[in-house]
Amino acid sequence: MAEFYPFKSKYCGDEKEFVGKIQKYTIDGNKLTVNIKEKEELIVTYYFNTEEEKIYFSKVLNLGDKIKVTGILEEPSNNTIPNLFNYKKYLYQNKIYYLLKADNIIKIENNTSIFYYIKNKITKRIEKYDKTGYLKTFILGDKFDLDIDNLENYQLNGISHLFAISGMHVSLLITIIMFILNKISYNNKFKYGLLDIILIFYLYLTDISASILRTTIMVVISSINKCFNLQIKAFDIMLLTLIVAIIIDPFIIYKVGFQFSF
Repeated sequence: MAEFYPFKSKYCGDEKEFVGKIQKYTIDGNKLTVNIKEKEELIVTYYFNTEEEKIYFSKVLNLGDKIKVTGILEEPSNNTIPNLFNYKKYLYQNKIYYLLKADNIIKIENNTSIFYYIKNKITKRIEKYDKTGYLKTFILGDKFDLDIDNLENYQLNGISHLFAISGMHVSLLITIIMFILNKISYNNKFKYGLLDIILIFYLYLTDISASILRTTIMVVISSINKCFNLQIKAFDIMLLTLIVAIIIDPFIIYKVGFQFSF
């Protein structure tokens, strides 16, 4: 039976030139892989022609930079063996419809976002101590640097959840933050307001992963409920969390972790 994909790409498929901001990037040997976002997210693959070109790009590229790419759009491949990892389906669930095979990449603008500036600092600090990508996965939920074959093996063995940021991680973070805030102030609106801001910022640092989105929405609604004494029942908070999460990201219903959490 053919797979049904109700959401469609904003691209026709015959475009040749693209301009977008770098969401993620990694350099592996002579291969550069970049996620850029213009109309929608694209995964760009480019092979360096010389060692000098590789060194140049490794020095000048940062998250949030704007680049111009010329190349050919390609549809991801389905799995050829039933019940094995389906790369096309995996990308679709992350709102990625096309792969872009690049012939040329030009950096046209440096990052101007404070958010990406902070994320760049955190990412470079992590990479200084860990080149495997595992530490970045545990802290930022970014699996981009993990070897694709290893990632498939983790998924086949049912242990890929060990490399995902879960509600437990966020609960630990909340406990630490609230412990500090309780030492600073007795004002609930100040404490929960600051907690919500920190969680929302962390949500964006993790590229709005399903588990963090669910937990953040639930904490924000619970904070409002507590601060304004709205007396919303726990079950209703869960339903509101579900509704708001689907409004923010309809694709979240495909995430197994999101399904299990509810």
